[in-house]
Amino acid sequence: MCKADGTIIAIYTKPYVVVPGKDKNLVYFKWYVPSGLNYGSIRITASIIDDGSFYNSYTRYYSTVPNIISTTPDTQFESSAPSGFTAPGTPTGSSGNATWWEYLYENGAFVKKNYGIGIYNAYDKDITPATGETATKNGSDWTMKSGYGISLKVYRCLTAITGYTCPNYSAYTGIQYAYATFAEFNYSTAYGKYRTLMITGNGMYWGFRPNGSYGNVHFTPLWYPDGGYTVKVVKQDCWTPSGMLTASVVTNTITIKDSAYDDWFVGS
Repeated sequence: MCKADGTIIAIYTKPYVVVPGKDKNLVYFKWYVPSGLNYGSIRITASIIDDGSFYNSYTRYYSTVPNIISTTPDTQFESSAPSGFTAPGTPTGSSGNATWWEYLYENGAFVKKNYGIGIYNAYDKDITPATGETATKNGSDWTMKSGYGISLKVYRCLTAITGYTCPNYSAYTGIQYAYATFAEFNYSTAYGKYRTLMITGNGMYWGFRPNGSYGNVHFTPLWYPDGGYTVKVVKQDCWTPSGMLTASVVTNTITIKDSAYDDWFVGS
């Protein structure tokens, strides 16, 4: 593995690979992208080594992409929604699973192992009011005024797949990147219309990055109309021998009623 100028980045060797006659087997490796490769070209060459001889070399080229940190503008003193805005319907989530197989040689025979892992989309996936003191809770349901901030907590872990062997961690990575999309931008993924998230809770959760002196919050627009408000979170960059996993999860819905303007009055 090397840079475009030929500088070697890493060399990996997987010894004792066994392959049944007239069949094939899976070989994979993990590596950490070093700093300084933003949008750089990488050449990866794989070869079979047998008795000191190299053969069946195969080369592919890739471009590296840096983690993009997107944030959204905080609400201003708007009196109404942008022209043409219509509150979107509640979005849908999506699952992300991967399966693959590998031959092992055990007790004098080839054994085909079927592995599987997926992104866990259950458990915590919540938004809650984070600023202002006028939000109310009825059971598990929140009602708040527009213009105030919300906090976010989304579970980050992976899960086994029924009927498949859970692989060793050497075969996959954790979920390395996540971002939140919002109703006021029609859940757009355009830069500046979503918020890149950060890992919190000892690595167990995704949450908002710090927003100035306000804490880890996202401010709902002052103009957002009364009704439901839901956030959609996309989790990705979980790599396995069969490719990258991406999944999305939809949070609970907060009811928006009135705006922060209604908490202010002109004294006499």
